[in-house]
Amino acid sequence: MMDSPSGNYTCLSNSRLQNLGSDQEKLMQIALLEKKKKRKEANRLSARQSRKRKQKYMDDMVTQVVELRRENTELVAGLNTVMQMCQNVESENSILRAQMVELTHTLRSLNHIIDLVNTTTISSSTTTSNAFNFAAQNPMNMFLSPNQPMITACAAMFQC
Repeated sequence: MMDSPSGNYTCLSNSRLQNLGSDQEKLMQIALLEKKKKRKEANRLSARQSRKRKQKYMDDMVTQVVELRRENTELVAGLNTVMQMCQNVESENSILRAQMVELTHTLRSLNHIIDLVNTTTISSSTTTSNAFNFAAQNPMNMFLSPNQPMITACAAMFQC
């Protein structure tokens, strides 16, 4: 190296530049480390917030499951009640249909009896008058016979 002051200055300048360069590098490294540190902290905060959101979502889902199960239980109970009522109505309808068939048969029998009364002529006047008086008291009496339980039941049903 040179002994001249300018040569020494050059060497000093170079070392100063190197020192300055290393200082700048250190500052840049410190800045990068600070940046990394901030990024890590931001990531931690973001992860914490994400976990909180996820936990809230899971809590909401658990609450919703509980609510839906309760609602489902109520709906099943209501469905069972409606099904029981439907069975009761079907049973009642079956009974009413049977009664309707029975009453229809009874009505046909009574209409047949009325037709017979209207077409039957009684030959003797005393028999006619006795039968008429007896029938006038209760028209079903003229057809009562122990051998005809259906007619007996019908007559009992229409007595006043």
